[in-house]
Amino acid sequence: MNNPLKITSGEAEVYVSGSVVSYDEKPITIEFGSPPLKLILEFQNDNSGKAHFKAEDLGINTVKFTFLNTANVLGGGTTAPMRIGELDGKNLFFSFRAYRLNDTNQITLIYTLFKHGLVPTSLSPAAVEK
Repeated sequence: MNNPLKITSGEAEVYVSGSVVSYDEKPITIEFGSPPLKLILEFQNDNSGKAHFKAEDLGINTVKFTFLNTANVLGGGTTAPMRIGELDGKNLFFSFRAYRLNDTNQITLIYTLFKHGLVPTSLSPAAVEK
């Protein structure tokens, strides 16, 4: 009997979830779907000390996130699921936590991609009327 695993959180479906330890502080790449979508996650520190991130569209279904000052022993990450696109006609959200053990070059990333809500294909007449 085939019994596929299905995980939800509220009304959101967990598309994929996992953890990975970086290799010598190198970027982590997550690739999924068809056509393939690619997330490149890079962790850096800057002089500000303030945790923040920047996103860069690299084209051909690839987004690079550079997270600054987020991977430390206390950890850092998203405070709510972040919408990053669409998959299978639904909104795609990304959540993560990143940790770095004291004075090491390895970052532990815990991540979840959620599918939630239908992507509108057009505005309904009621939405257009004022």
